[in-house]
Amino acid sequence: MLKLEKYKLFKRKMVLVLMTGIFLIVLLQEVRAFHVHEYQQKQVEISEKHKGIFTDSRFDGYWKEFSQVYHNDALILKPYFFDGDRQKTVKELFPNASFDIYFGSYNNWGELFYTMTGDLKCIPIFIVLVFSGIFSYENECGMQEILLSTRNGRKRCSKAKLKLAFIVTNIFYFVVILIPITDMLVMTRGSGWKTSIQVNIWLSSCSNNINNLGVLVHTLFLSFLSINMVVLITLLISFLSKSPVISMCVSLGILYVLRQDIIYGLSGGGLANYIVSLTPVNVLDVEYLIHLNTVRLFGFTVQWLYIVEVVYVIVLAVLAVVFYKTMSKNQRYYAA
Repeated sequence: MLKLEKYKLFKRKMVLVLMTGIFLIVLLQEVRAFHVHEYQQKQVEISEKHKGIFTDSRFDGYWKEFSQVYHNDALILKPYFFDGDRQKTVKELFPNASFDIYFGSYNNWGELFYTMTGDLKCIPIFIVLVFSGIFSYENECGMQEILLSTRNGRKRCSKAKLKLAFIVTNIFYFVVILIPITDMLVMTRGSGWKTSIQVNIWLSSCSNNINNLGVLVHTLFLSFLSINMVVLITLLISFLSKSPVISMCVSLGILYVLRQDIIYGLSGGGLANYIVSLTPVNVLDVEYLIHLNTVRLFGFTVQWLYIVEVVYVIVLAVLAVVFYKTMSKNQRYYAA
């Protein structure tokens, strides 16, 4: 049955067109990232030359060398690091850090996270467009009635569809995510993996003691959970829906109605941002989750990133059970 479902899936031209299109987007992103890495190569060398615990003297040595090579960039960045001609202190630069900041290369990793986030956000669209009709099409064309009249009902067919959806999605996910990681490692050999995320200006106010490698690990873990949750949600909606169009619209609505930029513009921050960050598509932006910092929970201060990871593990498990029970109730056969 799995071979039959695979044949039916890849016989659809839309599937191959979507895969080709996403791979083209990923490759174009890598061409851009390649030129960025080339431009930043000297910056990586300078940063690695001065790597270590962030101190005023260490940064002073880095800044003098950096401003000579990247004069225009230094003019743009100077207001972040200097108050007039006075170099800001470590406490002024990283107000929420109660730990030592490790300085090193950061631009190459920032580029990696930016590229990965863009690439990963293409996958939910692929999942919805490809798999939203995998069950609902049977309902629409009357195939469900035929399957339910057979000896095994929908059981074997449903299991094959389920396996195929997860296998294809996860293979596609791993290929998409390995391309930018491999590109970065080839270009910079992973330089700066130990650098604290606070060295990235946008994350300078973060209170999470984590380095670039840690962000990558969290990105891989959360994106894996998120992508598989999107598959489960899409399959569940398709299983319950009687029309592929309806299941597609509902799935896209759940994934994309709550956008971070719109909610932030309307609310200006606060609780709404934390709630919206929990949607499967928004979770793919791990740097944004880190930027949200901490929340108070049962009297304890906890990093929002860790709360999201725990929530996703629990919700994914519960959703899997719900989907299994829903399938069990609707796949039994009856006499024709």
